[in-house]
Amino acid sequence: MKMPMNIVSRGKQIKGFFSENVRYIVVVLFFLVVSFYSLVIVPNDEKKTAKKTVDEQTEAVRFPDLDHVATSKVYDDVLDSHVGDAYRVIIRAEANDVTDVKLVSRALDGRSMDVSSFTLPKGTPTYREAVFFTDGEYRDIVVGLTEQGAADNPQWNDTQVFIDRLSVTRLSVKTPAEASRLQSTLFGIPQETMQYLPAHQTGSEDDSFGKSKVNFGQFFQPTKENFSGIRFRAGLAGTGGAGSYVAEIRECTDVACSLSTAKVLDKVAFTGDGLAQYKTAGSDVYELPLSALVDTGKLYYVGISAAGVKVDNTNFLLFRKIGGEDAAKNSFFGAAYLKKADILPTASIQDIGNTYRYEYRMMNDESGVLDVYDSTGKVKFNKTLGGVAMSQNKDASMAFRINTIYPIVSMRVSAEGIDTKAGQFVMEYSLDEAQWTDLPYAQQDGGPQIFDAAIDAAGKSIVYVRARSVKDGSKFNDWGIKNLRITAEMRK
Repeated sequence: MKMPMNIVSRGKQIKGFFSENVRYIVVVLFFLVVSFYSLVIVPNDEKKTAKKTVDEQTEAVRFPDLDHVATSKVYDDVLDSHVGDAYRVIIRAEANDVTDVKLVSRALDGRSMDVSSFTLPKGTPTYREAVFFTDGEYRDIVVGLTEQGAADNPQWNDTQVFIDRLSVTRLSVKTPAEASRLQSTLFGIPQETMQYLPAHQTGSEDDSFGKSKVNFGQFFQPTKENFSGIRFRAGLAGTGGAGSYVAEIRECTDVACSLSTAKVLDKVAFTGDGLAQYKTAGSDVYELPLSALVDTGKLYYVGISAAGVKVDNTNFLLFRKIGGEDAAKNSFFGAAYLKKADILPTASIQDIGNTYRYEYRMMNDESGVLDVYDSTGKVKFNKTLGGVAMSQNKDASMAFRINTIYPIVSMRVSAEGIDTKAGQFVMEYSLDEAQWTDLPYAQQDGGPQIFDAAIDAAGKSIVYVRARSVKDGSKFNDWGIKNLRITAEMRK
């Protein structure tokens, strides 16, 4: 079959055009490829790189609630009192030095009434509580540094107080005699233990870190599972350098334990001039929070990197040996562990007169990992999304064990997801860890899953609450929860 002459002729013309203009066509194609790369590929890579850079350099900065500038903090509308009403106020706070603090109730017309005063120890999160009766209508609680920390006291200029909880509860008592019979509040307080790591093979006292080396750390095998941070002694020369140091814990993936292949479990960035907020016992001892569930049979690495810090002869960080059994082989690092309390950390059980009241609030920080009683898969804290998280694997779960000590009359659980994926996970509760009951949730378009429901646990004192993934997904994306709150009334 012969092709029409006009098609053959047109084909010859096209072929001739390409033959005569091949170099121009190549230039045009090259221009199109470059344009596509510049407009599509590079921006995406830059977004990824920028996100990675922001994530890696995110600095864990704590801002004090009280200091020499902000000498008081007001908690609005936490009271609704009349003459003779009884309340208990609970505060959990940490100070960078021994500090005197006072609590005052404040009325709408500006009148005030002293509630309590107490001393915070240095470097330890501490609970304080006070029971008081009001002599009128008050609305606010004011927390402040005491008057002795006036401007003429030079020590006051360095005072910093960090408050992570303040709660006020109305009590069912009528007289001071009845109040005196109330039991003290029970708090879930995990105990910290310390493991001094083997002495660094090449480290020397007063090593000019950041000048002589970029990484300074130690391989070790943990003695407990709930790793909570590293402790070390250090001194600053000048500002310590411009930029952020990064402390991290890594899990070795092979016997050689190369840092290039070791898996990062957690990290925290800090600047030289911001190191003071992590000061603990001793004038030059610091503890950086690093949370990880570790295996006592595996090898790990903890250390600090100065790759992002610019130092010079007058601005750098000095390491000093911290301790150990043999003074000649003292360690540079100590590994901190937390022993779980029988009551959830940050939970409290109050005697309010006619009943007991249980309350737990997730802190939405690295400590939330230690609140997990049991899990299927690896639990971590996602700093970007601000919650306790796991990789997106179907049936991955994290469970919380609630011990109210006393028989439950009523209980309520609320929480929310850390992302906006529809139906990513379920929350459920159990009285025996065998039969589980789903909790209802609501979710609007573009919003997280919101849980807020009562639990039928009357007469029990142990309840298990679990979050469980029901969808598979990318291993690079996380699901999880935040703002978990559990409250209960218990029988006396």
